[in-house]
Amino acid sequence: MANLITLAWFGMWMGLTSRNTNLATLKTLLFVQIIPWFAITFVSTLGLSLLMMTISMSDTKVQVMNSFGTTLGNWFPALYSVVPLIFMLLKDVAFTMWARKKLHNSFRERATQAIMPVRLTVASPPRVPPTIPAPPPLPAQR
Repeated sequence: MANLITLAWFGMWMGLTSRNTNLATLKTLLFVQIIPWFAITFVSTLGLSLLMMTISMSDTKVQVMNSFGTTLGNWFPALYSVVPLIFMLLKDVAFTMWARKKLHNSFRERATQAIMPVRLTVASPPRVPPTIPAPPPLPAQR
């Protein structure tokens, strides 16, 4: 559910800022789904593997016991599911909050730029009309 909400908010922002709908859809799926999935999978797998390797190679062979009498090694399959889930939820909250804030703060400016783009010009000094030389004096009449 959190992922759908994130896709909706981020998709609205990308739809407002992108040039066409295909590009907005591509950016939304790429930034909300694909890139975070690769990053979260890599970080959680590497982090949990290093943690498991550190615990298994420790000299003291610390056996962390919980109230049920199982060791920490028995919890690693659950950790491999829960840690990425927490990261995904944090990603969804971050993207949703960011896109929602951007939409609320700059919707009017973006919407009016689509209808009537503002072209900024560099302020230049006012133009002074060229001076026209005075005509020659008329000959005196008698």
